[in-house]
Amino acid sequence: MAKRPTVDWSALEDAYGLATDLPEDLRGLVASVPRKRGAALDRLWARLCHQGSVYPASAVAVPYLLRLAATPATKDRDGIVELLAGIAVGDHTNFLDGALAAGRRKARRHRKRTARTVEARCYEAVAAGAPRLRALLADRESRVRAAAAFALAWLPDPTGASARVVGVRCRAERDAAARASMLVALGHLGAKAEREALEVALAEGKGPSAVRTAAAIGMAYLDGKRVPAAAREVLEAACVARPLRRTGQPWNGGDLAGHAAAVLATLPARTKGRADAIARLKGVGYIAGDRLAGELIRNVFSGRDPKSAASLTDIQRELLVTIVRAGLLRYQGFVEAALRLRGLPPLRDLPKFIGVEPGVHRELRRR
Repeated sequence: MAKRPTVDWSALEDAYGLATDLPEDLRGLVASVPRKRGAALDRLWARLCHQGSVYPASAVAVPYLLRLAATPATKDRDGIVELLAGIAVGDHTNFLDGALAAGRRKARRHRKRTARTVEARCYEAVAAGAPRLRALLADRESRVRAAAAFALAWLPDPTGASARVVGVRCRAERDAAARASMLVALGHLGAKAEREALEVALAEGKGPSAVRTAAAIGMAYLDGKRVPAAAREVLEAACVARPLRRTGQPWNGGDLAGHAAAVLATLPARTKGRADAIARLKGVGYIAGDRLAGELIRNVFSGRDPKSAASLTDIQRELLVTIVRAGLLRYQGFVEAALRLRGLPPLRDLPKFIGVEPGVHRELRRR
């Protein structure tokens, strides 16, 4: 058997400089003590996918991570698989609007295989592990199955192999969180041939359950603006469903309510629903709220000409007050870009512009 080449980690860089200590963190993933495994995984996230950025060492670490994920004796493999997805696409919450979904990749310059950038090498390294990830869809641990579907959703699938396997496993899946992850993945992969799995899930029961919400999100990824009315109704109800803020699936950190809000913001606004959409800003997650608020600004305001406080309509003022009081003043975010596009003051001046003290978002209070 040929001996595996030795990696000179000291010649590679991670987020903090030379990657000399990376082997120790990789070994930490198989530590017998859960706390040590968790600490090792946290350090690897910080080194290999720091706030969504990747490095030369990230691509080299992928084969090691894939082997660990494929080894049943390895504990906490779902976290390793999610790290692999992060190395492939960075912070996936930036793309919950479907920018990297199969049907919408033209909306954003996708990583090209011919571009030998660090990001491209990382993406290709993870994509090469797709067969191993597909095998994990049948893993004995539901969290690993959910993570595998999540990771596969971001990888190229020209033959439809991933979509077919996810579809088969989704129909047989009994764990709600794993099934939800698979349903979203089907939509993200553009798996039109597996649409029946989404339709069956959407028709189950009433109300915005995790499975029905995931099916609605998957349909929105598949259909875009032509999403069925039933799926849209589930998305609208899911945005304000507190139980959906913490689910066991990996998309958006388990926050299906925020995920639904981000997807709903990409659909044509219904005039009668503006007030409800503004009210939803008080309950959705920070990142999803930023996206939804930005979409509402573009919808409620028109033109690029400068706006004055005296010219605001009731609904325009209500929207700006909600954004400020909800603490959605996220610099370099969607709100900031939308304000600039519509001739409104920048974020730093917005509270004074409408005469309201800024609030702090609930997620930031915990930090």
